[in-house]
Amino acid sequence: MSDLTAQVRPDGRSTRWAAHRETRRRELIDSSIVAIRERGANLGMDDFAAAAGTSKTVLYRHFEDRIGLHAAIIDEIEQILITKVREVLVAGPGVTHPRDVVEAGVAAYVELVEQEPHLYRFMMLGPNPELPVMRGDLQLGRGTQSLAQQVRALLDTAAPQSHRSPLVTELWAHSLLGMVRVGVDIWQRSPAPIPRNDLIAALTEIVWHGVSTAFHPAKMSSL
Repeated sequence: MSDLTAQVRPDGRSTRWAAHRETRRRELIDSSIVAIRERGANLGMDDFAAAAGTSKTVLYRHFEDRIGLHAAIIDEIEQILITKVREVLVAGPGVTHPRDVVEAGVAAYVELVEQEPHLYRFMMLGPNPELPVMRGDLQLGRGTQSLAQQVRALLDTAAPQSHRSPLVTELWAHSLLGMVRVGVDIWQRSPAPIPRNDLIAALTEIVWHGVSTAFHPAKMSSL
């Protein structure tokens, strides 16, 4: 074996260690998700360490700091949201009326909040779950970006002759998603929330009247 071959051949031990670290990191994220589901969003590093049956030192070894762990947890929660809403946010000729697609997307979002209230609150507020405001970087998250692209695809597919700039439809997509997010957040915090079906209907109504401006009138039976 030449010296050059020895230098470029991967170290088996390093590869196994990297795989072990990734597996352990995954386990720590999963145990944190379970802890949030069971105990609520306002958990600290001690809580996450206890849930994993380990120490804060181990958490810091894998995530560097609290923000790193929170970011990893939020990334996982966003993937859950993306998967659920993406199943219904599709547009196809002859499949269904676009308004029905919008309503299904709103309903999926609301359902997720109902099923996973603690995870949703953790995602919305990040490292400061006691603050009465959303994370300042929420619009930059993977979940927001992915869902906004799905909404934009709906707009672009349903209104190919609109000749609007892609920047406009992207702006609309983020704005419409933000409208739903704020509405759901207010509903979740309300001491006397309206029934879920009324919430879905109200949000669908206002979102659809925004979306429908992008649709060619000749293609719609009614707005």
